Amino acid sequence: MRASGAVYEGAFASRVLAQNLETLAPFASSLSGAGSWRAPPGGLLQGRFGFGDYSTGLVYNAAPAGPYELGVVVPLESTNNANGNVVGGPARFGGPLARWTWETWDKTAKAWRLRQGLMTTLMPNGNFYLRFAGGANYGDTVYASLIDGTAISGSGVVNTVATAFKICAPGAPGQLVVVSSSAKFT
Repeated sequence: MRASGAVYEGAFASRVLAQNLETLAPFASSLSGAGSWRAPPGGLLQGRFGFGDYSTGLVYNAAPAGPYELGVVVPLESTNNANGNVVGGPARFGGPLARWTWETWDKTAKAWRLRQGLMTTLMPNGNFYLRFAGGANYGDTVYASLIDGTAISGSGVVNTVATAFKICAPGAPGQLVVVSSSAKFT
């Protein structure tokens, strides 16, 4: 599977249909209750797992103490870059550099960080590109780190929680790999 546009951490890995912007594979976003999910103080890494705190409406890359909603963090933007891949609206509203006002590149995490207060989407199901620091094994369950939301292949790793995703192709350490919540393995 290849993405319809650029391949990056958290990108949709399913082809997007033309006019209605729906992907061919099933996917779902979760609801936060009143309002929408937002990035907390310090921001939120996209393309990692996020833990939505129902009591605050904030999404963290680390699991909160209480109940949470788990999903891949995707900025509130078009699935086919129709709005210039800018969080918050069409590129014509802010120009090509508008993206930098809503996101920053986190050099330490090597990922895009959404700024505090921005709306975000949690995707508990779908097909995405995720990065695996320790590599990925075909067919393995994807686990989310409770500490920083990174994707982990395999089982038996402490401070993780199983997700609905499976790994669709093997990957070397640090490589982007397609994961799916609807793939079937025999």
